[in-house]
Amino acid sequence: MTVLNNELRHKGIRLIDAKEFQRAFELFIQYPDEPLAQFHLGEIFFNDDSEDDHLEQSFEWYKKSALGGYKHALFNLARCYEIGVGTDEDLEKARYWYLKFAEEDEPAGLHSLGRIYSRGIDGKPDLVEAYRWFYLAHNMAGYKNFFEHLKQTKKLMSEQEQERALSL
Repeated sequence: MTVLNNELRHKGIRLIDAKEFQRAFELFIQYPDEPLAQFHLGEIFFNDDSEDDHLEQSFEWYKKSALGGYKHALFNLARCYEIGVGTDEDLEKARYWYLKFAEEDEPAGLHSLGRIYSRGIDGKPDLVEAYRWFYLAHNMAGYKNFFEHLKQTKKLMSEQEQERALSL
């Protein structure tokens, strides 16, 4: 159950959008154990570059929120691990959190998994896995950029690899 009501949440979001980070922080920090407030605290630190350790703080708030069950924090945490925002780059951890997000019926999680595999968790691309995740994301959402990644990956694969991807 969320303690943070919609009125307060929207007020905080408006403050973040207006770059009134201190006021938004003061609003959301009143609910430090609330995953939704934690997510927005992460957003504040991600967008406010006035602090030296802002990205580390953003990462920590996203992590608390994700562990608390707020699904959109799963994506942001995965992204932090993928590109090393506020933490060390760790594609295995990124894959884990993107998979958690995808399990929430979120096509962006599926697509991001495809991106991770096309890049290669261990530095070696796995086009079969990438194609599989791009295919699932495209079928779930049909977004143009999902289709473009699917097409690009397909061009690099044999027919047998494509069949194997779809049989997984």
